[in-house]
Amino acid sequence: TTIYGSGMFVAGLTNSRIDKNTIVNNNGIHANGIAVYEYSRDCQVTGDYLVNAQYGLAIQASTNIVVERNLLSTSNSRILVNYGGTGDRTANYTIVRYNTILNSTAHASLFNGANNVGFVAENNVLDGYGADPAAVGYTSNNLFLGLAWTQREPTLGVKEYLYKNGQESFFVDYAKGDYRI
Repeated sequence: TTIYGSGMFVAGLTNSRIDKNTIVNNNGIHANGIAVYEYSRDCQVTGDYLVNAQYGLAIQASTNIVVERNLLSTSNSRILVNYGGTGDRTANYTIVRYNTILNSTAHASLFNGANNVGFVAENNVLDGYGADPAAVGYTSNNLFLGLAWTQREPTLGVKEYLYKNGQESFFVDYAKGDYRI
């Protein structure tokens, strides 16, 4: 079944937590697993399992959103999207940490749009960035299973590493797809 629209859509949320949700097979036009939009602020997105959505998580026109300890996996090109914009349409001070974000078709698991301020991505397992992270925020301690066309291994952030075949000891159980470190 094709679902149009987001599995969970929140707007204007303040001082809240989106926690421990499972959203699977949410595909279609503008079908996000979770959408945090329209002036949401000071919120956490934690412990969610988002698999096979158009975009696993989309954030727009919101401030101080913390995204941590989630599993996001899809066959789309981008998985977590922090939309840019101008004026009050930006998504500022988004922190993305301790997540596993995998299976992007273009190795662009994480995308941070232009004009966003205060973006941080740290301690994640990722397929790659969909934009040059140096131009849009602070990144450190991420492990990459692949790189987007915009990335080069020598220009990765502080303590960031590219997994190469034969390094399965990084993971709990590589053969079974348990990519926790």
